[in-house]
Formats: sequence, C-alpha cells, structure tokens
Amino acid sequence: MKIRLRRLFILTTIIILAGFASLYLIHATEHGLTDAFRIDSSQADQLNAIRFVITPRGLEPADMSITPGRYWVAIDNNLDFKENSLNIDRIGGPRIKSGKTFQGQRKFRGFVDFSPGEYLVFESSRPGLQSKITVSAQK
Repeated sequence: MKIRLRRLFILTTIIILAGFASLYLIHATEHGLTDAFRIDSSQADQLNAIRFVITPRGLEPADMSITPGRYWVAIDNNLDFKENSLNIDRIGGPRIKSGKTFQGQRKFRGFVDFSPGEYLVFESSRPGLQSKITVSAQK
C-alpha cells in the first residue's frame, strides 16, 4: 500500500510540475520572452568564428585576413602554462578584448566586433605568442 501511495504522489507531482512548466512557456511565448533565444536564418548566416591555437610553435595561425563584422573568437591553449594573459589590440589603437586563463582552463572565448584595420592577438608575457588579423574594408 505504501508503494502505491508513493508512486501516486510522485506521478501527481510530475503532472503538476509539467502543468506549471506549460503555463510558463505559454506566458513566455505570448510576451516575447523567448525571442532572445531564437536565431532566425539571417542571424545564423552572419555568425563568424575565428580560432587560434597556442602551440609550441607559437600562436597559430600567425596571420589571417577577415571582413568586418562580429566574430566569435576562440583561443585554445594546447600548452600547460600556469597562466595566460590574452589580449586583442587594434594596432595603433585601443585594446579590444583581454582576459586571463589559468592552469587547467585551456580556453579563451568571446565576441569581438572587428572594423577595418589591423589587430594583434597576443599573450602579454610571451612575445612569441602573437598573431595579426587584417580586416579588409570591404564586406
């Protein structure tokens, strides 16, 4: 008898929680709260990504050319440095992005808006770890 009551209680709880979740989703959809998580095809076509890898040979690729726009920048650390201070600077201009990674944390990620010009991706304490990005004026 106790097992039946326990199963009935669990089943009733699941049904009630599912009902609340459904009501929340209906409310969120009606009030546009889910739009922030929706990507339409025009946004998906505009998603660009750049990936750099820290290797024994340096930061690879050593240089690249891209068009202006918003990019997801990923820097993967294949070496076991205790700490990395990674930066993206516009050459002759301001720092665009900076961040630190620590031992065991092997990734640096973030969105960067690139306008035409030249940029330097580098690790502050290791001069050999750098890469140049050239952003052309045409899209």
